[in-house]
Amino acid sequence: MMNKWWELSIDDLINKLKGSDYERLARAFDIKYGNYDYSNDVRQLCEAEFTKSIDGFTVDLRKGASVLICGANSGYEVPYLKNYNLTALDISGTALTHLKKSFTQVEVVEGSMDDLPFRSASFDGYINLRAVQSVGVDLNKAVNEAMRVTKAGGSILFSIPDGYMDSGTLIKGMLNGTDLYFDQRLPYTLRTELEILLDRFGVTRRRAHEIPSELFIQAMR
Repeated sequence: MMNKWWELSIDDLINKLKGSDYERLARAFDIKYGNYDYSNDVRQLCEAEFTKSIDGFTVDLRKGASVLICGANSGYEVPYLKNYNLTALDISGTALTHLKKSFTQVEVVEGSMDDLPFRSASFDGYINLRAVQSVGVDLNKAVNEAMRVTKAGGSILFSIPDGYMDSGTLIKGMLNGTDLYFDQRLPYTLRTELEILLDRFGVTRRRAHEIPSELFIQAMR
C-alpha cells in the first residue's frame, strides 16, 4: 500500500540524497511534489472563496501587470491570473516542466523563494500560496525577498495551509513536517509571524482572512 503523500518526509529524502544542500533539497521536492496531483486539491471544496481571495489580490493591478508566483509547483493559481504577465518560480524543476506544458505563456524559473534571482522592484505583484512554510525556507528571508522584488504600491499575497484532503475528507490544520501530524495551531502561529515580518519590512496596508483551505495575508508594498 502506498503512503499518503504527507508520510513521505522531505528531511528523510534529503538525508538519502547526494549533492549540495540546494541540490538535495531541489531533488527532494522533485520526488515529493514534482508530480503532485491537484485533482483532489482541498481548494476545490471552497473554489468560490479561493477565487474571491485571488480577486482581492488583483484589484489594484492593471491588466498586463507583472506577477511573480513563488512556490508555484505545477501552476494551480495560473488560471485565476489570466490577465497578467506571469513568472512562476519553484525549487522543483519537475513541477515547473508540468507547469510549462500546461501554460506555455508563463515564464518559469527554478530557484529558492528566500534568494530570488530577480532585480529589485521587478514585479507589480507577488503571490505565494501554501508554500512559505516549506522545508528549507527561511521565513525572514522569504518575506524580505518578497518586499525587495515587488514595486512600491504593489500587491503581495501569502497563504498558509489550514486544510488537506484525505479520501474526500477535509483534515484541518497544517502538516508538521518533522513529526508528520496535522497541527491546528500552527497555521495561526505562522500567520502571526508573517504579519510581524511584513509590518517590520514596511507594508503600507495589511489584512488577513481565512477560508477552509488556508489563511490569507494580503499587503500593499
